[in-house]
Amino acid sequence: MGSFIAVMFDADTQYSQDYSYNAFTKIKVGDDGSLVGLSLGQPLSTWQYKQHKNLVFVSVFSEPAGELGHYRQRDIHISNGRVLMKVSGVFVD
Repeated sequence: MGSFIAVMFDADTQYSQDYSYNAFTKIKVGDDGSLVGLSLGQPLSTWQYKQHKNLVFVSVFSEPAGELGHYRQRDIHISNGRVLMKVSGVFVD
């Protein structure tokens, strides 16, 4: 458990230019997807996948900034113009 906590505090994260934790927490599943860009600005990257014949667009607002690859992951998945899922956690590589 102690090593996991150490990884959380060592997570080296680069966020998109206009990202703010406060704005991220206000976005809820079911919100209009256009609010994501208005609240958080341009993501660092985007990609897409298919889920049950629907395209899901993923906006990535964080990525590793250091050599270890551990970072605080912040992604938002949008489908049919609505927020489908938010990813907020520590990614350990």
